[in-house]
Amino acid sequence: MHRITIFIMVLLGTLLFKAQAQYTMVNNDVDANFKLAKEYYLKEQYSLAYPIFKNLYSNGISKSNFSTTVNIETKFYYITCGLRLNDASAAPKATEFIALEHHEPRTQMMSFEMGEYLYRQSNYVDALTYYNKVGIDNLSNSDVAAMKFHKAYALFTLKQILLCQRNQILMRCQQHINN
Repeated sequence: MHRITIFIMVLLGTLLFKAQAQYTMVNNDVDANFKLAKEYYLKEQYSLAYPIFKNLYSNGISKSNFSTTVNIETKFYYITCGLRLNDASAAPKATEFIALEHHEPRTQMMSFEMGEYLYRQSNYVDALTYYNKVGIDNLSNSDVAAMKFHKAYALFTLKQILLCQRNQILMRCQQHINN
């Protein structure tokens, strides 16, 4: 009887030691970080999404199981998060993305993001250049409204600056004539 008890305990101990739980898809999914970051992005939580996309772009984009299209999406989200968070290092990356990428909807959306970034930096001339590259087909209604308002404001401000500069030149000319 005592031997049977010891045998059963050893058998149960071995079974418990060997038992392993099955991984869920969340634990097994190598690209769960991309999905999490994209979820943050779509919820406009850019400060949460940016470090994840930055890490994916810097370290893991070539190790991903996703297609080239999704890798480009990762790059797009990484750069746009940086622009929305006013990260100056994202601006040259956005310019490069627009110049080198052949996916027109993405390049137009990146042009919008770059225009918005430059608008927030009060660089109205360059912002207008990027706004003019944007097609409204790929933007949300709120983005279209923001772009139209910012474009009009930039044009108005530049017109005012030119009028002021013209008036200053006229005043200098008049002072020169009077002397």
